[in-house]
Amino acid sequence: MNRAIISIIIPTPHQSKLIQQTLNSLRAQTFQEWEALVVDDGSHDEIPEKMLSMSREYGRIKYIKRTRQNSGAPACRNEGTYFLQGKYLIYLDSDDFWHRGHFSIGLSKWSNAPSLISEFFPAYSFASNQAI
Repeated sequence: MNRAIISIIIPTPHQSKLIQQTLNSLRAQTFQEWEALVVDDGSHDEIPEKMLSMSREYGRIKYIKRTRQNSGAPACRNEGTYFLQGKYLIYLDSDDFWHRGHFSIGLSKWSNAPSLISEFFPAYSFASNQAI
């Protein structure tokens, strides 16, 4: 596996039903030099087993179980930064997913920017099949 260029930190509090879709949207990306750091904020469902299995199957996905639970997404994001290896950092919620060209489109902009603090992409509702 090549070194990750993009690191995605995904805090997850009890999202076992949606995390699979979220991670599948990453696996479907046209640009594949990324790593996903799933930071568990005290799940009591099947998240740990699911994430450990996916991590073994797909090495780009790393599972981090927080020792302090229910601290919230900001604490998970902060903890995830200790483990990232990529040049670019992106936050993704565990109930969201991205279009397969998300990284390719982003990299074409990010690599030409002298410095970049934050960028937002338009949102799309898959339920209503339209941009929001």
